[in-house]
Amino acid sequence: MRTGRTVHPILIALPIVAFAATILAIIGHAITRDIGWYRGAVIAGVAGVATALLAFTIDLVDAENQAAGTQARETGMRQLGCEALALVLLAACATLMFARYERHAVLSDAAPLALALLGGIALGAADGYGRALARLSRLSFAIVRYPARHVVVTPRAPHPRPVPTIG
Repeated sequence: MRTGRTVHPILIALPIVAFAATILAIIGHAITRDIGWYRGAVIAGVAGVATALLAFTIDLVDAENQAAGTQARETGMRQLGCEALALVLLAACATLMFARYERHAVLSDAAPLALALLGGIALGAADGYGRALARLSRLSFAIVRYPARHVVVTPRAPHPRPVPTIG
């Protein structure tokens, strides 16, 4: 039975935190050139990709279960688009960092930092759409469960009796 609640607020927080840690570790590595910061960025990036993939999968199921042709479904699909973009950008960031780390060729932090920042922006947009989807889901659930409490506004109907006019 559907409860009308989405798991989005819990799931989206995990990749956001992981990639915030990735960005901070990359900045820490750029400042200190300590390999420990880079190792931490790689670990946080891989954890962020894993949690983003989990969030994407569950949000896909949640969006597909919305009624077709509704604003909730459209919002859910926009959220999935932002999450897919974020997942690609963040996976590219983690792959680039891991490949450089394995080859012991940690050169520049600009490309991973740019990818992580763009992925973080896409995750922020997905979070906004996810919160809107949660509101729309609660509203549609309330309308289905308690239809008498929600008044539907319709255009004014013409007066039932003819109104006398002059002329």
